[in-house]
Amino acid sequence: MKEITHAEVRRIAHLARLRLDESQVAEVSAQLARILEAFSALQAADLKPAAPSPDTTTAVDRRPDTVGASLPRDRALAAAPDVEDGHIRIPRVLG
Repeated sequence: MKEITHAEVRRIAHLARLRLDESQVAEVSAQLARILEAFSALQAADLKPAAPSPDTTTAVDRRPDTVGASLPRDRALAAAPDVEDGHIRIPRVLG
């Protein structure tokens, strides 16, 4: 099993903005090692992709894309919960 060092786990946790105590670092290290081991087994198995099911290909709508009329602005704004100066007003997302 490939060893994932505690330093690697701490670095990944830092990049992901996660705070891990030492017991969590050890646990995540073991979990990541098992995940990498599973991927190595899959690569070694040299699996071929499964053929798509006939049901999945026939269920896809294969109509061509065509340009159509847009929704008139006044109708779009009429459906909006809050409008200001001809625009849809939404709550602030970033502080």
